Amino acid sequence: MSCVSFQIGMSMAHRKVFYDAWVRHIEGERLSDFDQRLVKVMQCYPEFTQHIASDGVQCQSTQNPYMVMGAHLEVVEQVAQDRPEGIRLFYQSLALKAGDIQAQIMMRDILLTVLAQSYQSGDVPDYSEYLQMLKKCC
Repeated sequence: MSCVSFQIGMSMAHRKVFYDAWVRHIEGERLSDFDQRLVKVMQCYPEFTQHIASDGVQCQSTQNPYMVMGAHLEVVEQVAQDRPEGIRLFYQSLALKAGDIQAQIMMRDILLTVLAQSYQSGDVPDYSEYLQMLKKCC
């Protein structure tokens, strides 16, 4: 797992989305489709969700849990919409080799790398580079 410590769009309001969805899940409330997808991603990260449930913000990890889970959710959304175009094929190929969750995690790490490069350069994320990096994994 790559270590990304930058914070893009991770305001307290964004973090609250994770917290609120997790609390609704724990309390057995009806979840929206988005909350269901978010909770499914969050369940891949018990090391993060235990901290989210206890205080909503703190985590001992050197990683930004909201960035990691947000990137994972972005991969799920990208595959569902096939945006950028062709990403679904890369996902299907990786999932055959490694399983669904592991494929999502591999793609998440590549996405985080592209986002980190974008953040450092001050440019917009290069999704053609993202697709090229995914292609190398397949």
